[in-house]
Amino acid sequence: MRKVLIIIAIALVMPLLQSCMVLILPAVYTVVKSKKHKKTNLAPIEMASLDVIHKSLVDSTGMLLNLSFHLLDEELIIQYKDKSAVLQQKQADSILLYANKEYEYMEVKGEHFLTRKGENIFYHRSTLPTTIVNESYSDKYGQLLDVSFYLNEGLAKVHLGRDKTVLRWQNSSRGIHYANDSCDLVQGQGGTLFIINGLEAFDLKP
Repeated sequence: MRKVLIIIAIALVMPLLQSCMVLILPAVYTVVKSKKHKKTNLAPIEMASLDVIHKSLVDSTGMLLNLSFHLLDEELIIQYKDKSAVLQQKQADSILLYANKEYEYMEVKGEHFLTRKGENIFYHRSTLPTTIVNESYSDKYGQLLDVSFYLNEGLAKVHLGRDKTVLRWQNSSRGIHYANDSCDLVQGQGGTLFIINGLEAFDLKP
């Protein structure tokens, strides 16, 4: 009698289980599919960091200062202890300077200083100072091409009119060559050439 009751109970429960599975499986599939889709969308964002330079510095007491230089936005994000802040780049001769109302970051010939409200809170000396060479070129049409070469990182920030981009150094027989997916900057005996999407945007003959 007990076996008969068990068989009857199973027979009654199985349709309910099948109905639940019909409802649950599409939802599970949708979640898995959306997670996979989200992952593939994030990948290019994580890889597209050509215009950001990351550095980590340690002072004599072992304290860590993380720096993220956003070249196109001309901003610096600092992380020190449990604090983070965004600093704007300032124009200064022979030094690298970023500041906001509270913090100031400065590098002078490999010496890194971070001050908060005028008080120095971090110091680090690098064996390899940041080397940035700024150049400006003008063609016969009066266009001005500004280039900042970040020699240690092999990068060049290019500014032409409303166009601003960051290029990476290329090992090329064409002379000095920097490029990204859409732009090229070439310098050699033929002058200075800047190409956007295959079209010459700036051509300065020697």
